[in-house]
Amino acid sequence: MTQDWLPQSVTSSGDADNDGVWGTTKVILSGWGQNGTTTTDHMGRIAFIDANDPSNFKFRWVLRFPR
Repeated sequence: MTQDWLPQSVTSSGDADNDGVWGTTKVILSGWGQNGTTTTDHMGRIAFIDANDPSNFKFRWVLRFPR
């Protein structure tokens, strides 16, 4: 883990549906914020994690730029 980014939030397809999947997909979303930033107008990133196979998670990062 880098100290430039800190985890801020987490949710999953289990929050959307009681069986833990949305359609046929099990996902985890993890939001990260920049360390030391005090304004709401800063970069953020979200990890989209494919959790269909618990022994082989796959993920992609999405970066949010300030307005």
